[in-house]
Amino acid sequence: LPFKNSTPFLVSLTIRGPFKPDNQYLLTPWRNKPKWYGGFFVDSLVHGAAMMRSVLGQEATRVSALTSDEAEYIPSVDTMSATIQWGSKLQGAMSVTYACQYAKYELHVTGDKGDLFLKRRTDGPGYVLSINGGAEEETFGFAGIENEFVGWREALIQRGGEADRNTPTEALRDLAFVEACLESGKAKGAWTSVPIAK
Repeated sequence: LPFKNSTPFLVSLTIRGPFKPDNQYLLTPWRNKPKWYGGFFVDSLVHGAAMMRSVLGQEATRVSALTSDEAEYIPSVDTMSATIQWGSKLQGAMSVTYACQYAKYELHVTGDKGDLFLKRRTDGPGYVLSINGGAEEETFGFAGIENEFVGWREALIQRGGEADRNTPTEALRDLAFVEACLESGKAKGAWTSVPIAK
């Protein structure tokens, strides 16, 4: 974690990603008529899962989630709240919806010697990272998907070199996390283990 010598014990992730009826990404055929359960969660929440895994340095072990379909123009589920456990000491909550009007993206990690708060800026693209209640603060620009494609291309050229920040195994772990949340939602919040891809 960016705050030194702190062991995280509580995590909160809030995502509000408005997909309104005229959203260009909603209108793509594979999103508008998905052939899989989970809709946007399958291709969008994997990024949140990767971010939590990278920041925490741990894999989620089990989840309990509730899901619903709030916007009739969004196929499949569009809203989720989940309780997450990483190992025996780290726990957290996540709430995500795409059936909203305004964007919000916040990650809060509380550790035994400090906390980290990351939020998406509302006055332009980018993020603000605050450490220990604002004792340290840094603003980052929004890199966007273009840099992901550049990194992927570089990794292909190097055949798995250091340019790839998310290996195929890590990507499968992120997808397994999302699928465990969706399965738990189908089971009305039953605790569901997150399989670890190897």
